[in-house]
Amino acid sequence: MINDGCRMDWGQEAQDRLNAIAECSLDGPGVTRFPFTPEHAAAATIIEGWMARAGLETRRDAAGTLIGQTGPADAPAFLIGSHQDSVRGGGRYDGIMGVALACLALEALKA
Repeated sequence: MINDGCRMDWGQEAQDRLNAIAECSLDGPGVTRFPFTPEHAAAATIIEGWMARAGLETRRDAAGTLIGQTGPADAPAFLIGSHQDSVRGGGRYDGIMGVALACLALEALKA
């Protein structure tokens, strides 16, 4: 969907992103995305794209956590986000919704 800020259907965009990232899962019911697996890496690549669209610079810390931020690292910060891994057969919105909506909120503010 084209994002001109005014005509964006943010709810549909959220659903589209959540549907797409749910494909980064082992086969079976629900979503299974364990840390440090190919599914986890594929999801991180998608999330990195969301962060870029929101105007964030990305980096990974020593534990491999994907971090997106604006401004210098030592500036005061407002933290938002969640986790993108899941338990076996987890809910399709658990954790990842907090990541998707945080990125969309920043993207909407930028627009």
